[in-house]
Amino acid sequence: MSFALRAICLVILLGGLLPVALAQSAPEAVLVPVADESESARDRALGEAMNVMLVRLTGDAAVTGTDLAERLRASAERYLVGFSYRAADEDAGMRLAVRFDETRLRGALGEAAVAIWPAPPPTVVVWLAVEQAGERFLVDGEQGAALRERLRAAAASSGLSLLFPLMDLRDRRDLGYADVAGGFADPVRAASARYAGEAVLAGRLRISDDGAVAARWLLLPGAGEPVNRWQAEAGGTGPALASAVGVLAERLRPVYAYVPDPEAGRRVALTVAGVESLADHRRLQGYLEGLTGVERVVTTAVSGTQVRMQLAVSVDEARILEALARDERLGEADDGYRWR
Repeated sequence: MSFALRAICLVILLGGLLPVALAQSAPEAVLVPVADESESARDRALGEAMNVMLVRLTGDAAVTGTDLAERLRASAERYLVGFSYRAADEDAGMRLAVRFDETRLRGALGEAAVAIWPAPPPTVVVWLAVEQAGERFLVDGEQGAALRERLRAAAASSGLSLLFPLMDLRDRRDLGYADVAGGFADPVRAASARYAGEAVLAGRLRISDDGAVAARWLLLPGAGEPVNRWQAEAGGTGPALASAVGVLAERLRPVYAYVPDPEAGRRVALTVAGVESLADHRRLQGYLEGLTGVERVVTTAVSGTQVRMQLAVSVDEARILEALARDERLGEADDGYRWR
């Protein structure tokens, strides 16, 4: 056994099989307008920030109109981690940056039987085809970059994480403008496999000279789920992308959102070979922690280059196994998986 793997074993033994938990980073701030620094203005802004946070956790804009949301707004300070005032430009005005205790809010939603996104939330691979001013292109880091960032921001407000392809030689070889614009599911699904997202969204935006948008969307929600298609029109790219995110969240919620059950204690056991160094172990652990629905990763044993791990999950085991099967970094082995 290498020195690095002995170090892994030593950590496990000294910690009494100490759970290797997800890193607890500071909760992401919610930014909302605030009139001034008075207490009354701050209280109103805290209520609005609570609305933003509830939509982010649930993906459901209608949650803000419920009795539960009203109670949570009224008691927003109970869930408050901290806040600060931020100056903005003259048009935007002052902003209040609010940080809530996400774990407590998730617990409150679970007690009220409100479905929430798993942590981390579903990752959606996005392909965008754009037709504008006589030009047709697939959005990448240069062409259509502003559209990409606007869509990413809209998705974040609904608690969704977007992953845009690299658009390197491999992507351009595997998928063309016509595949995305035409909504052909098979080539879109095949080209997306390298990114291991939970779902795939492909859209075609036809932008007129006056800014009006005619959009066509294809959603592949996940293995075994039916293909979704829809069309929409809007007066501009902002409304068109916001509308698409609304439909996206609505159609992914039945697949991925869940009502937390603290008594469920779901666990998934994995055996992974090919872990030859401490660096390999860290990369594997980080990968597993990043899977949607994985709340904690525990290394339970190390034997040679083989590692046994236990995952505490908030989604069905089948969802985790599907994600593992899609990722190129793991290959199936006789007794589990092999890290590549």
